[in-house]
Amino acid sequence: MSTETGWTASGSTSANPVPPATAGTGPAGQARPAEPEPAPAPQPAGGQADAGQQLPGGQADAGSHGTSAEADPGSQGSGAHADPGSQGSGAQADAGSHGTSAGADPGSQGSGLQADAGSHGTSAGADPGSQGSGAHADPGGPAPAGTLPAPGSNGLDDGIDVPDTQDPLSSTVAARIDRLLGGTPDLTIVQLAEKAGVSVEFARTFWKAMGFPNVRDTTVLFGDSDVQALKVMAALIEADVIDETTAISLLRAQSHMTDRLALWQTEALVDGTARRRQLDDVSARLVVLDKITTIVDVLQAQLDYSWRRQLAALIARTDAEVAQSHHAPADPYHMPLQRGLGFVDMVAYTRRSTELGSSALADLVQTFEYTSRDVITTHGARVVKTIGDAILYVADDLPTAAEVTVKLIRALQAKENMLPVRASVVWGGVLSRNGDVFGPTVNLASRLVDVAPPGSVLTDQSTADALAASPAARQYTMVPREGVELQGLGEVRPIELRRLPD
Repeated sequence: MSTETGWTASGSTSANPVPPATAGTGPAGQARPAEPEPAPAPQPAGGQADAGQQLPGGQADAGSHGTSAEADPGSQGSGAHADPGSQGSGAQADAGSHGTSAGADPGSQGSGLQADAGSHGTSAGADPGSQGSGAHADPGGPAPAGTLPAPGSNGLDDGIDVPDTQDPLSSTVAARIDRLLGGTPDLTIVQLAEKAGVSVEFARTFWKAMGFPNVRDTTVLFGDSDVQALKVMAALIEADVIDETTAISLLRAQSHMTDRLALWQTEALVDGTARRRQLDDVSARLVVLDKITTIVDVLQAQLDYSWRRQLAALIARTDAEVAQSHHAPADPYHMPLQRGLGFVDMVAYTRRSTELGSSALADLVQTFEYTSRDVITTHGARVVKTIGDAILYVADDLPTAAEVTVKLIRALQAKENMLPVRASVVWGGVLSRNGDVFGPTVNLASRLVDVAPPGSVLTDQSTADALAASPAARQYTMVPREGVELQGLGEVRPIELRRLPD
């Protein structure tokens, strides 16, 4: 972009440069000590989800493309972590699928929410105000201002003094962060709560829902912008516009997405600067750190524009779908949304990724993701998430899902240095929560892609019958395959979907 002009290596030689590891991290808090955490709260065996959100018959297996667990949207090469807050009960991780990690991600947005031990150094202790069992939130909304929890009463302050092991921010970087946040921090979390008119515990809940580490009562970290944000959310709860559970879910949603967005944007700028200026990665990061605040207004305006466009499109789709629904089904096991789901993944990605250098691996993953997103959205479907070597997408009708799948396979096969790819497409009911989809249909699509031969598209008999009954059937031929045993689903006889020549 034009504002990047003048981002030269010489601009990175300012006093007290920041180590590259700080690029893309969250605001301000890293310079000050995070409070020590107690041991994580006991979890059910196998990393199971909150039973209060159980979907009978729809238990998701997080090890297969992260189907029950909300993987980081836009993340590349990340493992599919089992999400104890997801909507599928019994979400036990299968570490054998695609070499993905089976670690639990307690920091996601579902029920039974707990802090993400891998996010910003936050521990995996129970998150007060979270949406599942074990939450410490006051269901009636924020408690009166200035209510101080006793040390250890909420798992946030055990009274143990741990020395700060982090180096302080340089004065240059601290000044940039202060400009970004609208001023120098001058409030502790106790003072923040008092100025916002809420309890300290609610302020802590708010901060943790944003994805940041716990802070001591004496740590000066907050300013007027934090007071205003906390006041606004507390006012919505007080006015009964939303309840505290919804507030926490909204906070987690926006914070999860903006965390990834800020990282993605920073990495894109680093990559562009390195290519255009012929810099090494460290030098490119220093240049970006030096200049990124000069384009904050542009990035913020584009985010607002994109969000409004996406919300408008969702409103239109939802209105059309609701207009076609006559009444809500009484069946408690009914999945409310009928969708076409597609999975595409790269074959032998785990082995190949260990053989590639960082640049070649980045090119592979980026080519896979960018090509996939372009084909999926161009032909009318929507990306749900990427999981390193795989991508999950949905379409509102089966013909669109089938067309996207076969065209995506062709597009990826045409890319230079692309690994072999395979796919599945399934039609059925899903539950949509936390920006993800859940249910038996998702599990089936995930299991089918695991057994698909390279270059092929597999579906199930029910989906094949539905496609055969549609006008789009004349574009395809369907070839039955031998029955296979699919984990958690029993024996299934896949159907290979082939697109006829135009």
